[in-house]
Amino acid sequence: MGKRIWLVSLFTGIFLLCLLPFGGSAEAGDIKIVINGDTVSFSKPPEVINGTTMLPMRECFNTLGAAVAYDGQWKMVVGSKKTKPDKADYLTIALAIDCGQAAVMHLGGSDESIRWVSLREPPRLINGSTYVPLRVISEALGGRVTYEPATKTVFIDVAKGYPQEYPYVHHSLTEALKEKLVTANYIIREYKWNYGRSEWAWTAYINKDHYDYFRNLKRPLTDDYSVYVTNQLDDSYIASLVKRFKEAADKHNFSERELVDFVVSFVQSLAYVPDDVSVGYDEYPKYPLETLVDRGGDCEDTSILLASILHEMGYGVVLLALPDHMAVGVKGAEDIPGTYWNYQGARYYYVETTGTGWQIGEIPEEYRNQKARILPLVPHPVITHSWTAEAAGNKLQLKVKVSNEGTAAAYNTKVYAAFDAGSGKVYDQTFSAPFDLAAQSHWEGALFLNYPYNARTRIIVKIISNGVLMDESYSEWVDT
Repeated sequence: MGKRIWLVSLFTGIFLLCLLPFGGSAEAGDIKIVINGDTVSFSKPPEVINGTTMLPMRECFNTLGAAVAYDGQWKMVVGSKKTKPDKADYLTIALAIDCGQAAVMHLGGSDESIRWVSLREPPRLINGSTYVPLRVISEALGGRVTYEPATKTVFIDVAKGYPQEYPYVHHSLTEALKEKLVTANYIIREYKWNYGRSEWAWTAYINKDHYDYFRNLKRPLTDDYSVYVTNQLDDSYIASLVKRFKEAADKHNFSERELVDFVVSFVQSLAYVPDDVSVGYDEYPKYPLETLVDRGGDCEDTSILLASILHEMGYGVVLLALPDHMAVGVKGAEDIPGTYWNYQGARYYYVETTGTGWQIGEIPEEYRNQKARILPLVPHPVITHSWTAEAAGNKLQLKVKVSNEGTAAAYNTKVYAAFDAGSGKVYDQTFSAPFDLAAQSHWEGALFLNYPYNARTRIIVKIISNGVLMDESYSEWVDT
């Protein structure tokens, strides 16, 4: 019997649209809108984002005399205005959430046309409502827009439109916009792998901005890579990915064990790519989205991806850090054969993520009998610090910055500074006042030390949270 090919479409880019923050609004509600001489009010106030006035989608189009429709799959807004009472002549604009381009169309007449315009600010979801840029839409519908800074007033002169129930747009043009959206704003990735007696083929559309966001995130200075799993920035994305795995499993009546094996086979099919090849650094752990876009990574990257998926599915999962290698541990019953580690009274079976065909509990020969550090998938702080020193009278002033690059808050944190006298003694020492440090935040402060004269010393700086040493640094030894 030949292999069957199952096609599954993963619109991952769509699922990510609400993950990332947008530039802050300014003067929200202060802007006044005047259309054809009449001041217009809206159920929700205008938002000003980076100098662009944004209005709620439906009210914006309707106020300008246009019909509007929304495509939920592509997050696409299409609005059109009928310009002649007895002829099919329409001005139409099509935009999409988070897409930096819009299609402006003249349809129905003898001079049909389409042109693409760049947007300073694309449509956005704000507090559950779709907001669209006022000027671009007004001009696309034949309006003339001016702005009076002194009164913060937008003036729009626009011809009336004629009644229409739905916006008018050619199917071919909406398809052209979708293609434009994909090529301009999405990274298309296709995956093929074998599971059971079938070949599976999945396609993912991943928003370029979201990929760039994760790629540009600073890597936490820790070898506990569980922080890449417990980072909440991609929780919605992982949940959407899990949903697609479960839908495929339900459709084909997979058991719970088969579902896990199905996910494992997908991750194992990704290419092994060392960090120095994929990103140019020897050690550069990736977030799950990066690994999917790159269609592979080293053992840390694929282990982080697999652990993220299985953890979201509700399975007991840990990361296993072996000498120069990383794998995943999956919680299982005692009757499962293979290699496992005991952790908190349960067995966590070894799962190899590099290379195909490895079964749960099957471990490569070179890692047999090796010790593994178990990394539970529990949010925790990762504390780093930096400091500068300068003279302040007869004292030394230390300006210290403490950062929490982890996924949980650090409580009762203090900065300790001292002049080292050797043999466990100090010439002078001081503590900062205690402070709490939320995940992905930082603290800055100054500490002062009295100079030791005619002494050989160095500066010690330590960061302590709840009595636990989190980070420390030392200067070179100097003679004062």
